[in-house]
Amino acid sequence: MMQSAKAVRQPVRWALPLACPRTLTKPASAARAYNQPISTRPETLLMQMRGYAIVTAAEAQGDDLIGELVRAGWMRIWEAVRLSLGADSEEIASFFACGMLGNALAAICFP
Repeated sequence: MMQSAKAVRQPVRWALPLACPRTLTKPASAARAYNQPISTRPETLLMQMRGYAIVTAAEAQGDDLIGELVRAGWMRIWEAVRLSLGADSEEIASFFACGMLGNALAAICFP
């Protein structure tokens, strides 16, 4: 059953700033960049979480192709964030860590 965008974004709205207060030197633009997909297309981010589980299952069966495709996609996202925000590797890693926290909270329907 698909959750509403409002239900999914609620935990992210208050939890991420508490957990990740100074993720980037440009925190406002980073927050907007993350809030846009989670508020308008939450199913995309939840599908991303499912994709990671699929990679693990496929590689356990000896199929490395799915993992290679997902990792290549991840690197394209990393590079797009780096170019957009002009952040260093540590700031980008922190940004993605906080984003993954938001994804996990949304996936478990955290109150």
